[in-house]
Amino acid sequence: ESITNILLGVVLKDRVRLEGTRWEDVNLPDLLRHASNNRVLHQFCRNAQGMELRLSRPQIQLLADVERVAEERLAGFRKTIEFLQGSLGSGNVPFLIVKTFKFLDYVTYDVDVLVPFAMFGDAQRVLKEHGAEISSHPRKQGLHQRNCSKAGLLNIDLHRQFFWQGFEHVDLDFVWKEKHQREINGIACPCPSLEADFILHNAQLVYE
Repeated sequence: ESITNILLGVVLKDRVRLEGTRWEDVNLPDLLRHASNNRVLHQFCRNAQGMELRLSRPQIQLLADVERVAEERLAGFRKTIEFLQGSLGSGNVPFLIVKTFKFLDYVTYDVDVLVPFAMFGDAQRVLKEHGAEISSHPRKQGLHQRNCSKAGLLNIDLHRQFFWQGFEHVDLDFVWKEKHQREINGIACPCPSLEADFILHNAQLVYE
């Protein structure tokens, strides 16, 4: 069976794609690496455990182990959003969670946060007052980005502008124009419009 076909079958819960799959012949670790490379590992493991597939006991255990780690990371994401709400929110610094929303839940290792250009210094001060360590991002990116860390939280990439090696590539007025509360990994987050987020995702793909 095609590894991609099995991946799609589980992620989309498409049993037709999975007909005839001999799970005893499937190299599950390779399949999970493929899922991870395509940012659908969490969705794959969650779906696979609920579809009553004919998996071996070791395969079931592997899925459960991966899902347990995923849930720990997702809990870290929610704690990070709560920290931002309690720090920037209480400090009256508006912020948006950007480049994070997906239609399929996935596990991320950092959170991209946009604050108003003129409040970049205020945002850093407030985060420091709430226990975050602030460091500059390397190279030209450091002009508009700071890296923030705090024990128990995901890394926070703090932005005031979207910038790549000296080139500002997204209009900030467009990003701030429409704000929406959108649920990500089980918690409500202030986000830009889907159109703005889509452009930011694609710009990142092009430049990085």
